[in-house]
Amino acid sequence: MRQQGFGNDGVATQASKPTSIGFCTRGINAVDNLALMDPQDAVYLFNMVPTRFGTRVRDGYQEWATGCGTEVRTIVPYNGASSAADRLFACANDRIYDVTSSTSAPGTEVTWPVASVDSGYCSWQSVTTAAGRFLALCDEQNGYYRYQEASDTWVKTTALEVTGVDPALFAHVCLHKSRLWFTEKGSSRAWYLAADAIIGAATRFDFGNKFTRGGTLVGLFSWTVDGGEGVDDYLVAVSSAGDVIVYKGDDPASASTWSLRGKWFIGPVPRGRRCAGNFGGELYLLSAYGLLPITRLLSGQTIMEENIFVTNRVAPLVKTYMDDYLTNYGWEVKFVPSQNLLMISVPKTASTPFIQLVQELNTKAWSLYRAFPMQTGDTWNGKFYVGTNDGRVVLHTGSVDNRLLSNPTNFIDIDWAGLSAYNDLGQPGVYHRIHTVRPVFLANAAPAFMIRSRYDYDLTEILDALPPSGVTGAALWDTAVWDAAIWGGDLLLYDTPYGGSGIGRAVANAVKGRSRAPTVIVRLDIFADSGNFL
Repeated sequence: MRQQGFGNDGVATQASKPTSIGFCTRGINAVDNLALMDPQDAVYLFNMVPTRFGTRVRDGYQEWATGCGTEVRTIVPYNGASSAADRLFACANDRIYDVTSSTSAPGTEVTWPVASVDSGYCSWQSVTTAAGRFLALCDEQNGYYRYQEASDTWVKTTALEVTGVDPALFAHVCLHKSRLWFTEKGSSRAWYLAADAIIGAATRFDFGNKFTRGGTLVGLFSWTVDGGEGVDDYLVAVSSAGDVIVYKGDDPASASTWSLRGKWFIGPVPRGRRCAGNFGGELYLLSAYGLLPITRLLSGQTIMEENIFVTNRVAPLVKTYMDDYLTNYGWEVKFVPSQNLLMISVPKTASTPFIQLVQELNTKAWSLYRAFPMQTGDTWNGKFYVGTNDGRVVLHTGSVDNRLLSNPTNFIDIDWAGLSAYNDLGQPGVYHRIHTVRPVFLANAAPAFMIRSRYDYDLTEILDALPPSGVTGAALWDTAVWDAAIWGGDLLLYDTPYGGSGIGRAVANAVKGRSRAPTVIVRLDIFADSGNFL
């Protein structure tokens, strides 16, 4: 091994030695001291997803439908009795569009009577009754609408069809044990219909005296759980001030079959009614303190325990975003089964970029999407569709961004970046000098990238401009099976070494790249000298 001296008066002698680390495979760690992180943690990680095989560049997006008003605020998937009856709708600020087929001229299904800052923010439920199959949809501004599969039409529900309350006041809908529940806008009241009914007499249920901290009813959510007495559905009510109330039973009018199971506090919830998400038999709730599974509340944990939150490792990021944007529309909890991801969308403002907090469900590691134009999103027929703030629906797929419907050869390469945790290379307190870094990529084409050694907690991103990335090879991300592509040899190995520079006691490596093909960083090989305590 090469011997080389450096330091004060040339008295320190070092040996160049290799160290290999998985690149950011544990994801962002925003809670630990910079000096105490695991070497495989990330200080930041943009547009990359830590997986079991390595840290991959996120999927891109391509246009599916354009011309959907000014802003698409809700994606509504509908699965019919046959595939021919499947529909995809986009709720925009001005109307509901049919985007079942990829098109630049989507048809109008509903024109909102009132277009406002609230219109287009919708909730929905698929309902099957003796009368047929339906969608029950509530718009934040315009109330209760119904889609009927048999006639392939939408209608606005009138006060003649739902009695006891004006259905124009309904802002959120939930299906619980074959019964539709509606949240009345700006109140603590909910209304429910008879079982298996989509219209008819509505009965009031007021949560106000149960909300200890006050506030209005944000929404009702049905949660399927095995509580030790077999599988059952619970009804979960969430207030704007953060009270969570759980009921068990079938008929709220019967004291013998309807009971309160518990009350908890999770912290104030963000604006809108998308503070909850169901996935894998769990209901996740989003508040100013983070995202938590409701089972942890039922097990006796409280929000004072940090590990109650799924977002624990990125808690400071969540707090910062919540402090800045709690009162903005745009918060949303979504699961992307096709990519095994949990996503929390952060509101975009005129002066801020699109940001999503993303967790890979196998590794539980967090990263950030950046420049991914998600205003809202949902899964339909196994694919994740995203509504944008410029009136488009895009499909979250492929290896490039913004592939245009009008010109599929027009697209943008995906930019990505990361900073590894600081590392003392097994010798704390002494100075280190990185001579060479060899990033090991598996990729379908050579990525364009830069790597810079960082010392002593320098957190700056690489700002240098990057050239275009390489040309895509044979295996496309849409068509190649991920596991088979890796092990089948379609992804090639790229491991060119690059020279390092600088000196410091703690070392890290910042990477910035651009790609237009499947790209994974597996590890970094680092060759460095270490000297005496200087």
